[in-house]
Amino acid sequence: MRLRAHVFKWTALLSAIIIVTLLIGASYSEADVPYFSPLWTRNVPALRDLSISPEAQRIAMLTSDYRVSVWDVKTAKPIWSKANQLGNRVKITDKVGYVFVYDLMNPMERAVKFYSSSTGDLITSYLSEKPIWDVAASSGGDYFAAGDSSGTLAIYKLLKKPQKQIVRLRGGCDKLAFAPDSSYLAVSVWNSSGIDLYSPNGALLVSQPGALARRFQPVISRDGNYVLGLQYDNHERRAPAVSLWNRKGQSLWSYSLENSSSKPRALIAKGASFTVLFYYKQVMRNHVWTPERRLAVIDSKGRLKFEIGGLYLSLSLMMLSADNNGFIAYDGEDKLYRFDRNGNTLETFELSAPIRNWAVSADNQKLLIHTIDNKLTLIQTR
Repeated sequence: MRLRAHVFKWTALLSAIIIVTLLIGASYSEADVPYFSPLWTRNVPALRDLSISPEAQRIAMLTSDYRVSVWDVKTAKPIWSKANQLGNRVKITDKVGYVFVYDLMNPMERAVKFYSSSTGDLITSYLSEKPIWDVAASSGGDYFAAGDSSGTLAIYKLLKKPQKQIVRLRGGCDKLAFAPDSSYLAVSVWNSSGIDLYSPNGALLVSQPGALARRFQPVISRDGNYVLGLQYDNHERRAPAVSLWNRKGQSLWSYSLENSSSKPRALIAKGASFTVLFYYKQVMRNHVWTPERRLAVIDSKGRLKFEIGGLYLSLSLMMLSADNNGFIAYDGEDKLYRFDRNGNTLETFELSAPIRNWAVSADNQKLLIHTIDNKLTLIQTR
């Protein structure tokens, strides 16, 4: 009996030690692994634009010497490169795989070229009636859309031979955004203002009018169930406003910035649990009005939670964190900041030089950064 009791006692003690060790190890490993983990860095030519495919399989780049190149993400090596004399913007998709080269608001360059992301072959091209104001590609690689100032919207189904359909908008196209599941395309219109939702086959689903002569920018939540409308004036006569709707067009809340604010951008978390706003705010310093970059977080009810930024911490919004509990910002020099949704700084990451371009994968776990010293770095975020 004594032997059995001793065995039981030591077995229980050993089990307790193992459990505590595992808990400590798990806690340590979570805290010990940095949020920003560089996977590779390569020297590249000066770039005009870059893009990473939604599933982080390939990278597309436009160089200053007018070449378009595609790299494999895992190997960080080129797949193909070819001369391309037109366009200053690029996007890349997965699935069938296309690279789109285009320009925005340029009456001399109204074409979008469709290259195969695997071979570099030119598959087709689209010539818009008027200057293109925005393009969008679905994260699933199924659709591509381009809208111009005349109100012409071209939606392509991305098969091996892309299929095009034309939609006439109620005003000039301003901004485009696909839902994460490709179930709808959010379109902001300029002349008559507001945001409309279209199905991928071009059917109008929801029309949400806005104030006349105001620009709108649609931002879609990571689950696709909410659409945020940023409305602002070109000449900043009225204060910017932010409105949240669900995908059925029902208004949930609105929030107005101060009259001195301008040029807003936003990201909205899954479930609309919080919204991050980036904007410029005019502040009087030494008797001079100075624009300062600010970040603010709005909660799920449309209430301001906190605001950060200013003269000594001038931040730009980059991306939501992959865990949906915070966001990443850039200080305009050589540092990334990771914040939680309450404004607490969780981690920083130092870059080799200021950022020139960046791109983010659909799951927000791969961050591609091109710095002014012409280094291209791929960062894993957890």
